[in-house]
Amino acid sequence: MTTVPPRRKTATTLTQEDAAALRAALAEGKRPTVYLRDGVPSLGVPAASSARVVSVQGESTVLARPKGVSDDLPYELGELYASRSAALAAAALPPAAPPKRRPRAVAASRPAPVRSPAPVAAAPSAPGAEPASAAPAPAVPAPAVPPAVVPAPGATGAPARPRRSGRGTPERVTVTITGTADGQWSVQAARGSATARGKATPVSPDAVARAVHELGDEATTSAVAAVLDHARRSAEQRVAQLSAELEAARAALQALASAEADR
Repeated sequence: MTTVPPRRKTATTLTQEDAAALRAALAEGKRPTVYLRDGVPSLGVPAASSARVVSVQGESTVLARPKGVSDDLPYELGELYASRSAALAAAALPPAAPPKRRPRAVAASRPAPVRSPAPVAAAPSAPGAEPASAAPAPAVPAPAVPPAVVPAPGATGAPARPRRSGRGTPERVTVTITGTADGQWSVQAARGSATARGKATPVSPDAVARAVHELGDEATTSAVAAVLDHARRSAEQRVAQLSAELEAARAALQALASAEADR
């Protein structure tokens, strides 16, 4: 009789609706928090740790950065939870054991029947001769005993839960923002430890100001603000100079028109 293992009760993981909500939050500039079912021992991350969502890729892959880790790791929706209590409950549950399989008995080969030799009629003995002794009966082999079937070790044991390793993490990315005194700004990115940077992409000064403000670093904000103020003052001086040249040109044109009228 085979015993059916009880069903494993699991906490509710993230769904497709939760993935859509994460995309909406990222679009608003927020960094939502999720909780991990499994830890990452190689990185010192225990189970039920919190992680900041970086992006949602495809339909079921979430790129998140666990607390205390500088790398972004990919996770499936089934590995993430919306609350720490749900992640703790899932981590405390033992893994579901597979159903036990009954060992298949090996059919023993039936021994071939052994036929006894037909009795041989004794030849009539001469008168006064002693009777000949009967010939010994042939030995009958014992039936073969089928070998005992021993199940393979570990066939009924619970499988160990796989552990996530830190290998295969995304490369480091270096982003460089460059600004000139005349208000020209550009951004470049370099992957990993490569010194060669990508092509510089022009960006507007207001976009740079918003990005630096979101970072919250006072030194970076002060440096960018100084460059922006200098560019603004230079632009104001240029506008004033062009306005003065325009007024002088208008006066010269008006004088020429008056001289033409007096002829």
